[in-house]
Amino acid sequence: MRPVHLALAVLVAAIWGLNFVVIEVGLEDFPPLLLSALRYALASLPLLVLGGLPSVRWRWVLAVGVAIGVVKFSLLFIGMDVGMPAGLASLVLQAQALFTVVLAALLLHERIAGSQMLGLAVAFGGLALVAGGLDGVATAEGFALVIAAALAWGFGNLALKRAAPADPLRFMTTVCVVPPLPLLALSLAFEGPAEIGDAFAGADLRGVVAVLYLAISAPHSPQPTVVAAVLAAGPGLRALLRRAAAGRGGHGPRSRRRRPDPRGRAADAAGPAAGDFSARCEFPAGGDLHSRARHERVTADAEVRDAESEATEVRGPPP
Repeated sequence: MRPVHLALAVLVAAIWGLNFVVIEVGLEDFPPLLLSALRYALASLPLLVLGGLPSVRWRWVLAVGVAIGVVKFSLLFIGMDVGMPAGLASLVLQAQALFTVVLAALLLHERIAGSQMLGLAVAFGGLALVAGGLDGVATAEGFALVIAAALAWGFGNLALKRAAPADPLRFMTTVCVVPPLPLLALSLAFEGPAEIGDAFAGADLRGVVAVLYLAISAPHSPQPTVVAAVLAAGPGLRALLRRAAAGRGGHGPRSRRRRPDPRGRAADAAGPAAGDFSARCEFPAGGDLHSRARHERVTADAEVRDAESEATEVRGPPP
């Protein structure tokens, strides 16, 4: 691979990794279904420049648009809104590759080799380990929604394979025309006109830039070599970008929208930032028994020392 191609692949991986941090920024100003609707409404605008329609059957345009545009991104955005952090969401969402292999075997009768079966078993085992370690990191609801988003992505991949568009850019841009109206209807039904109005009235520059970034910079249909680079370099880049975002001075809520705290505490804008040392040291309500027992032992030891000190003062020094 030529250096310029490698650099472009790394650039796509960086853009893709940053998406998840930008989604969190956008969710601070916009509810998830509305944010997804705005993203796709803007992402479909390049069709005005490209002109024409893809030479594929419209059922595949609708299938990909519904599976990926409506279902996948709705579940992903809602999952992140209810407590799935950006870094973990970016990792768990890659389960779409596993679901795509399984769905292709079930629906398209593709053969799975023995080594692939072993890889699938290891990968699903890793997902089980992640699911078992969510306490204090993410909510179970958020994890389940992102897993469902990955499954929807798998169905979308099968539809995309059956479509086999000769012009992927034109095809994916046309797909972006499908989700906006269904997503807006879902937003009106579940988020309500009042929350939508408040979101537009209270949106700041950060929220607007987040919507523009998600619409313009998110890659729609990367080529296979770029996909390989994304899968190889994406998790590390996403972790670095997430850590860089944490360096802003903590993750305390900055917006008017209240979002669940995965540690079980309600977000309090007046309270300490999540990056504050005292906040990190405080064990979560209903947290693990080891931390609670250690805290109780330290408290009990301090009380004993205080009692002994008071008794010494009352008795006076020994003769």
